[in-house]
Amino acid sequence: MPRRREPVPTVCIPWRPSPSRIPLFDRVMTFWKRVGWPIVTADSDTEIFSLAQARNNAVAKANTEVVVINDADTIPELANIRLAIADALADPRGVCWPFTHYRILPPEYLHTPFDRLADVPIINTWDGEGIAGVGGCIVAAQSEYWRLGGQPPEFIGWGWEDTAFTMIVETLSEARRVEGNVYAFEHNTEAAAYTQARADSPGWDRDNKRNEALCKPYQNACGRQWLMREVLRLREGTRPLTDYGFPIGR
Repeated sequence: MPRRREPVPTVCIPWRPSPSRIPLFDRVMTFWKRVGWPIVTADSDTEIFSLAQARNNAVAKANTEVVVINDADTIPELANIRLAIADALADPRGVCWPFTHYRILPPEYLHTPFDRLADVPIINTWDGEGIAGVGGCIVAAQSEYWRLGGQPPEFIGWGWEDTAFTMIVETLSEARRVEGNVYAFEHNTEAAAYTQARADSPGWDRDNKRNEALCKPYQNACGRQWLMREVLRLREGTRPLTDYGFPIGR
Protein backbone atom coordinates (compact mmCIF):
# COMPACT_ATOMS: atom_id res chain seq x y z
CA MET A 1 0.00 0.00 0.00
CA PRO A 2 1.43 3.41 -0.91
CA ARG A 3 2.40 5.56 2.04
CA ARG A 4 -0.02 8.43 2.69
CA ARG A 5 1.60 11.83 2.23
CA GLU A 6 1.62 14.17 5.20
CA PRO A 7 -0.52 17.30 4.71
CA VAL A 8 1.74 20.31 4.23
CA PRO A 9 0.81 23.61 5.88
CA THR A 10 2.40 27.01 5.36
CA VAL A 11 4.36 28.50 8.24
CA CYS A 12 3.42 32.20 8.47
CA ILE A 13 5.87 34.38 10.42
CA PRO A 14 5.07 38.02 11.26
CA TRP A 15 8.36 39.84 11.04
CA ARG A 16 10.04 43.24 11.26
CA PRO A 17 13.75 43.23 12.10
CA SER A 18 15.31 44.95 15.09
CA PRO A 19 18.78 44.27 16.57
CA SER A 20 17.55 42.17 19.51
CA ARG A 21 15.16 40.10 17.38
CA ILE A 22 17.36 39.08 14.46
CA PRO A 23 19.20 36.21 16.26
CA LEU A 24 15.86 34.83 17.49
CA PHE A 25 14.33 35.04 14.01
CA ASP A 26 17.34 33.20 12.56
CA ARG A 27 16.91 30.42 15.13
CA VAL A 28 13.19 30.11 14.41
CA MET A 29 13.91 29.96 10.68
CA THR A 30 16.45 27.19 11.30
CA PHE A 31 13.78 25.20 13.14
CA TRP A 32 11.21 25.49 10.37
CA LYS A 33 13.67 24.94 7.52
CA ARG A 34 14.55 21.60 9.13
CA VAL A 35 10.87 20.67 9.09
CA GLY A 36 10.74 21.47 5.37
CA TRP A 37 7.34 23.15 5.08
CA PRO A 38 6.79 26.33 3.06
CA ILE A 39 7.59 29.49 5.02
CA VAL A 40 6.34 33.02 4.38
CA THR A 41 7.10 36.20 6.31
CA ALA A 42 5.29 39.52 6.31
CA ASP A 43 5.49 42.95 7.89
CA SER A 44 2.61 45.26 8.79
CA ASP A 45 1.68 48.33 6.75
CA THR A 46 2.13 50.65 9.74
CA GLU A 47 5.00 52.81 10.99
CA ILE A 48 4.84 51.14 14.40
CA PHE A 49 4.76 47.37 13.98
CA SER A 50 1.32 45.75 14.16
CA LEU A 51 1.66 42.07 14.99
CA ALA A 52 -1.95 41.42 14.03
CA GLN A 53 -1.61 43.06 10.62
CA ALA A 54 1.68 41.24 9.95
CA ARG A 55 0.03 37.92 10.80
CA ASN A 56 -2.82 38.70 8.41
CA ASN A 57 -0.41 39.74 5.67
CA ALA A 58 1.57 36.53 6.10
CA VAL A 59 -1.52 34.30 5.99
CA ALA A 60 -2.65 36.12 2.85
CA LYS A 61 0.53 34.84 1.14
CA ALA A 62 -0.18 31.19 2.00
CA ASN A 63 -1.42 28.76 -0.64
CA THR A 64 -2.27 25.86 1.66
CA GLU A 65 -5.46 24.79 3.39
CA VAL A 66 -3.90 25.00 6.86
CA VAL A 67 -1.55 27.64 8.25
CA VAL A 68 0.80 27.66 11.23
CA ILE A 69 1.10 31.27 12.44
CA ASN A 70 4.36 31.33 14.37
CA ASP A 71 5.92 34.37 16.03
CA ALA A 72 9.50 35.23 15.12
CA ASP A 73 10.80 34.58 18.65
CA THR A 74 8.93 31.34 19.35
CA ILE A 75 9.61 27.63 18.88
CA PRO A 76 6.76 25.12 19.33
CA GLU A 77 6.76 21.38 19.92
CA LEU A 78 6.48 19.85 16.46
CA ALA A 79 4.42 16.85 17.57
CA ASN A 80 1.76 19.23 18.86
CA ILE A 81 1.76 21.14 15.58
CA ARG A 82 1.12 17.92 13.69
CA LEU A 83 -1.81 17.07 15.98
CA ALA A 84 -3.29 20.54 15.50
CA ILE A 85 -2.94 20.27 11.72
CA ALA A 86 -4.73 16.92 11.71
CA ASP A 87 -7.55 18.42 13.79
CA ALA A 88 -7.88 21.40 11.44
CA LEU A 89 -8.12 19.13 8.42
CA ALA A 90 -10.66 16.86 10.11
CA ASP A 91 -12.79 19.78 11.36
CA PRO A 92 -11.84 23.20 9.95
CA ARG A 93 -14.19 25.07 12.30
CA GLY A 94 -11.86 25.93 15.16
CA VAL A 95 -8.50 27.52 15.98
CA CYS A 96 -5.79 25.71 17.92
CA TRP A 97 -3.15 27.05 20.28
CA PRO A 98 -0.87 23.97 20.24
CA PHE A 99 0.33 24.34 23.84
CA THR A 100 -0.92 24.78 27.39
CA HIS A 101 2.32 26.20 28.84
CA TYR A 102 3.93 29.32 27.36
CA ARG A 103 7.59 29.35 28.48
CA ILE A 104 9.73 32.50 28.17
CA LEU A 105 13.41 31.53 28.10
CA PRO A 106 16.66 33.50 28.59
CA PRO A 107 18.35 34.51 25.30
CA GLU A 108 21.64 32.92 26.33
CA TYR A 109 19.97 29.54 25.79
CA LEU A 110 18.97 30.38 22.22
CA HIS A 111 21.12 27.68 20.66
CA THR A 112 20.04 24.90 22.99
CA PRO A 113 19.07 21.84 20.89
CA PHE A 114 15.39 22.05 20.06
CA ASP A 115 14.60 18.79 21.83
CA ARG A 116 16.19 20.08 25.07
CA LEU A 117 14.27 23.34 25.45
CA ALA A 118 12.09 21.84 28.18
CA ASP A 119 15.20 21.71 30.40
CA VAL A 120 16.05 25.43 30.06
CA PRO A 121 15.39 27.76 33.04
CA ILE A 122 12.22 29.85 32.67
CA ILE A 123 12.14 33.65 33.04
CA ASN A 124 8.35 33.89 32.92
CA THR A 125 5.45 31.64 32.07
CA TRP A 126 1.84 32.03 30.95
CA ASP A 127 -0.37 29.03 31.55
CA GLY A 128 -4.03 28.30 31.35
CA GLU A 129 -7.10 28.25 29.18
CA GLY A 130 -9.12 31.02 27.61
CA ILE A 131 -7.21 34.27 27.15
CA ALA A 132 -4.26 33.15 29.30
CA GLY A 133 -1.16 32.41 27.28
CA VAL A 134 -2.54 32.80 23.76
CA GLY A 135 0.40 34.26 21.83
CA GLY A 136 3.28 32.64 20.05
CA CYS A 137 1.77 30.00 17.78
CA ILE A 138 -1.64 29.34 16.23
CA VAL A 139 -2.82 26.59 13.85
CA ALA A 140 -5.97 27.01 11.77
CA ALA A 141 -7.62 26.24 8.47
CA GLN A 142 -7.16 29.33 6.34
CA SER A 143 -10.88 29.43 5.57
CA GLU A 144 -11.69 29.55 9.29
CA TYR A 145 -9.08 32.21 10.02
CA TRP A 146 -10.65 34.56 7.48
CA ARG A 147 -14.21 33.64 8.43
CA LEU A 148 -13.32 35.03 11.84
CA GLY A 149 -11.96 38.23 10.30
CA GLY A 150 -8.30 37.39 10.79
CA GLN A 151 -6.50 39.09 13.64
CA PRO A 152 -7.84 42.52 14.73
CA PRO A 153 -5.80 44.87 12.50
CA GLU A 154 -6.50 48.03 14.50
CA PHE A 155 -4.04 46.94 17.23
CA ILE A 156 -0.64 48.64 16.75
CA GLY A 157 2.31 48.23 19.09
CA TRP A 158 2.50 45.63 21.84
CA GLY A 159 -0.52 44.23 23.59
CA TRP A 160 -4.09 42.91 23.60
CA GLU A 161 -4.42 41.69 19.99
CA ASP A 162 -4.08 38.06 21.09
CA THR A 163 -6.71 38.53 23.80
CA ALA A 164 -9.15 40.12 21.34
CA PHE A 165 -8.63 37.38 18.76
CA THR A 166 -9.14 34.67 21.36
CA MET A 167 -12.46 36.26 22.35
CA ILE A 168 -13.51 36.22 18.70
CA VAL A 169 -12.62 32.53 18.46
CA GLU A 170 -14.36 31.61 21.72
CA THR A 171 -17.52 33.42 20.59
CA LEU A 172 -17.77 32.52 16.91
CA SER A 173 -15.78 29.28 16.69
CA GLU A 174 -13.96 26.87 19.01
CA ALA A 175 -10.69 27.56 20.86
CA ARG A 176 -8.63 24.37 20.99
CA ARG A 177 -5.51 23.41 22.91
CA VAL A 178 -2.93 20.64 22.73
CA GLU A 179 -1.21 19.74 25.98
CA GLY A 180 2.43 20.81 25.97
CA ASN A 181 4.86 23.73 25.77
CA VAL A 182 5.78 26.56 23.46
CA TYR A 183 9.10 28.38 23.94
CA ALA A 184 9.59 32.13 23.42
CA PHE A 185 13.02 33.70 23.86
CA GLU A 186 13.21 36.98 25.74
CA HIS A 187 14.61 39.86 23.68
CA ASN A 188 13.72 42.86 25.85
CA THR A 189 15.57 44.39 28.78
CA GLU A 190 14.30 44.76 32.36
CA ALA A 191 12.28 41.61 31.79
CA ALA A 192 12.08 40.24 35.35
CA ALA A 193 8.48 41.47 35.44
CA TYR A 194 7.18 40.65 31.98
CA THR A 195 4.92 43.65 31.46
CA GLN A 196 7.67 46.15 32.39
CA ALA A 197 10.15 44.93 29.78
CA ARG A 198 11.72 47.46 27.41
CA ALA A 199 12.01 46.89 23.66
CA ASP A 200 14.37 48.23 20.99
CA SER A 201 11.39 48.75 18.64
CA PRO A 202 9.06 51.79 18.89
CA GLY A 203 5.74 50.94 20.54
CA TRP A 204 6.88 47.52 21.73
CA ASP A 205 7.73 48.17 25.36
CA ARG A 206 5.42 45.86 27.31
CA ASP A 207 3.00 48.51 28.50
CA ASN A 208 -0.15 46.67 29.50
CA LYS A 209 -2.25 49.84 29.11
CA ARG A 210 -1.41 50.30 25.43
CA ASN A 211 -4.28 49.08 23.25
CA GLU A 212 -6.38 48.20 26.30
CA ALA A 213 -9.23 50.47 25.15
CA LEU A 214 -9.21 48.81 21.72
CA CYS A 215 -9.98 45.50 23.38
CA LYS A 216 -13.12 46.76 25.15
CA PRO A 217 -15.55 46.08 22.24
CA TYR A 218 -14.30 42.48 22.06
CA GLN A 219 -14.66 42.06 25.82
CA ASN A 220 -18.20 43.43 25.67
CA ALA A 221 -19.11 41.11 22.81
CA CYS A 222 -17.43 37.98 24.16
CA GLY A 223 -19.98 35.17 24.34
CA ARG A 224 -22.60 37.01 22.25
CA GLN A 225 -22.35 35.97 18.64
CA TRP A 226 -24.56 38.67 17.14
CA LEU A 227 -22.61 41.42 18.92
CA MET A 228 -19.20 40.00 18.00
CA ARG A 229 -20.24 39.87 14.35
CA GLU A 230 -21.23 43.54 14.64
CA VAL A 231 -17.84 44.41 16.14
CA LEU A 232 -16.14 42.78 13.16
CA ARG A 233 -18.44 44.55 10.74
CA LEU A 234 -17.88 47.98 12.25
CA ARG A 235 -14.09 47.98 12.40
CA GLU A 236 -12.92 51.32 11.05
CA GLY A 237 -9.70 52.67 9.64
CA THR A 238 -8.30 49.28 8.68
CA ARG A 239 -7.91 47.30 5.50
CA PRO A 240 -11.32 45.86 4.52
CA LEU A 241 -11.23 42.18 5.41
CA THR A 242 -13.14 41.32 2.25
CA ASP A 243 -9.97 42.28 0.37
CA TYR A 244 -8.61 38.91 1.44
CA GLY A 245 -11.41 37.13 -0.38
CA PHE A 246 -13.29 35.47 2.46
CA PRO A 247 -16.71 36.20 4.04
CA ILE A 248 -16.63 37.18 7.70
CA GLY A 249 -18.49 35.67 10.65
CA ARG A 250 -20.97 33.55 8.71
